[in-house]
Amino acid sequence: MNKKYIVILFVAFISFNNSKLMGQWIPSLESFHGSIFSFGKGKSIVYAGAEGGNIFSSNDGGYNWNLITSNEIEDNVISIVESDSQEFAGTNGDGMFYRNKDNGRWKKLNGGLSDSIIYAILVDKYGNIITGTEHGIFVSSDNGASWIPHTTELEEKSVLSIAQNDSGIFAGTTKGDIYFSSDLGNSWTKRGDLQNHRIISLEVFGHKVLAGTTDAGVFISMDNGFTWNESNDGLLNYNIVGLESNETKIFAATWMGVGGVFVSADSGNTWTALNGLQDSLLTAIFVKDQNVLVATSLNKVYGSTDNGKNWALINIGGITSDFIVGFAQDGVNIFAATWGGGVLKSTDYAKTWIPVNNGLGISFINSIAAQDSILLAGGSEGAIFRSTNYGGSWTLVDNETGHIGFGFLFQDLLIYAATGTDIYFSSDEGLNWNSMGLKKVAQLGQSVNDVKVIKPYVFAGTGVAGVFRTSNSGQTWIHSTQSFPVVTMAVIDTFLFAGTDNGAYRSTDYGQHWTSIDLSGSFIHKLVPYKSYLFACTSQGLYFSTDKGDTWENKSSQLNPDIESILILDSTILAGARNGIWARQLSQIVTKVEEGKDIMVNNFTLEQNYPNPFNPGTTISYSIPSSSLVQIKIFNVLGQEISMLVNEEKPTGTYEVNFNASNLPSGVYLYKLQAGNYIETKKMILIK
Repeated sequence: MNKKYIVILFVAFISFNNSKLMGQWIPSLESFHGSIFSFGKGKSIVYAGAEGGNIFSSNDGGYNWNLITSNEIEDNVISIVESDSQEFAGTNGDGMFYRNKDNGRWKKLNGGLSDSIIYAILVDKYGNIITGTEHGIFVSSDNGASWIPHTTELEEKSVLSIAQNDSGIFAGTTKGDIYFSSDLGNSWTKRGDLQNHRIISLEVFGHKVLAGTTDAGVFISMDNGFTWNESNDGLLNYNIVGLESNETKIFAATWMGVGGVFVSADSGNTWTALNGLQDSLLTAIFVKDQNVLVATSLNKVYGSTDNGKNWALINIGGITSDFIVGFAQDGVNIFAATWGGGVLKSTDYAKTWIPVNNGLGISFINSIAAQDSILLAGGSEGAIFRSTNYGGSWTLVDNETGHIGFGFLFQDLLIYAATGTDIYFSSDEGLNWNSMGLKKVAQLGQSVNDVKVIKPYVFAGTGVAGVFRTSNSGQTWIHSTQSFPVVTMAVIDTFLFAGTDNGAYRSTDYGQHWTSIDLSGSFIHKLVPYKSYLFACTSQGLYFSTDKGDTWENKSSQLNPDIESILILDSTILAGARNGIWARQLSQIVTKVEEGKDIMVNNFTLEQNYPNPFNPGTTISYSIPSSSLVQIKIFNVLGQEISMLVNEEKPTGTYEVNFNASNLPSGVYLYKLQAGNYIETKKMILIK
């Protein structure tokens, strides 16, 4: 497959730590595709505890999921269980949360539960709640209202796992010790010693007790935990992450290496590797009847309905691809290009997503762009596809082998495409494409990655020789005086920006000379202008500049650091990463520029109103390079003036004005800026 660059994915296992997530970035509602750390069993519900405080529930054994948190929890959920009336969730640094099943809101438990890391939760047959924490055991007999600590009895050891049988409750620790309580958790005694092997999981099967360790495989006790023996016959991977059983079989999920999931049909004496599951980086397992679910560190969940013989990828939340590379918006339609899952579409402001791949024929998409119902997708296998019904169906429209579609640009009545071999343009809404002759001049092969326009110039960013420009539709091309591998470009006023595999550059003389603007050490996937600001989507996180690249702020918090693209919607910013789509309030990043602020303005500009579509309010931004009489008027499509928003002398600067359309019907409206001799008109859409 072709792409702008080669991605090497390195995954390392990191133990749970006590760092609390900041919580600014959250999964885009149902479009979650992050790591699942735990599964929980209810009477009729399966729970999935995930990163960032997200909890999902399923009523059909794990094949359809609902998000049941609303940002009440910020830390990773590493344990979850239900009692008759409540649900409990343990986190990796912020204690335990609960909710009553009938009100839907999660609250933090106090009442003496002092530990912040809750590794395991068990509701015993009498309704008592037993938790395994960083410093021992805590027990509640009143549904979590108060807690009795058992820390000195367990020598303040971390308890990673808890299980029960008819005789009592077992607890496994990080030091390999097995503790036992026969009186509902009121007292604990040491019963077994697995010699410093971390006991990550305990499971009771008939008269046996099984212990899964993180480095020595499985141990079995035949005498209620007093003596233990290894039971690893056929178990090719000793890094256990979970043990689960049904009435006939025991399943062992492992971390990295051979196998993945192993099954035992003889009470844990011998093991057989299950075939068909490609991923071996497992993090959690759930078993009920013949249904088996496993979560992986690569942000996927796999399910089997036949005891692990066959597996299918489970879709938790609408996105099955874990690699989002770009966004596009056309009215209420939002599109996400994925590397592996084709094109996804949302019509509810990124709450839910569906695949729209009818006729697309490829799953690896490098770029996507949309305007006025024309949707273009650039494939990684030499193709440009076009849709005129918002992704309902696609048609292959490129007419020359080698089109890859690394970047599209709608400019006036033309569409430009950086195809990997050349810059092409279309004058008929993307139906036919014509070469601009760059490949004949530069002989670059497949290295043209982006295209931008600052009139009268068209700029081509190449991955070998830097930036080229033409002012005569490609008859001649001029090469920049500096060569560097260009991955992406952006334009603000007459400033041209280039992102490379090692930082970013800026030109103030139409691409002739360039100055480094830092971000060195970062692969710049995408540069995205917003008003007079600039975002950089990099391998080290999402960066933001208010001064055209002179200084940068990292706005990633606990977001996956490798950000491919962003899209700004209404009051929200979406970030596409390797683990799905994430959202954050735009006001947490961008603050309003005061009118008349002393910023360098070189051109008259009228920005697209934001948000668009809108209901009922929107903001219009504009810049003027010299003191001028400024008028901004609103018209309907018949040309009738609706409102005069601005009518006064303004000094040089960048400005914003708000428009409220609460008294107007839905439809298309026009807004016009006139400043001196400069006139520009744009359209906006009101949807009520």
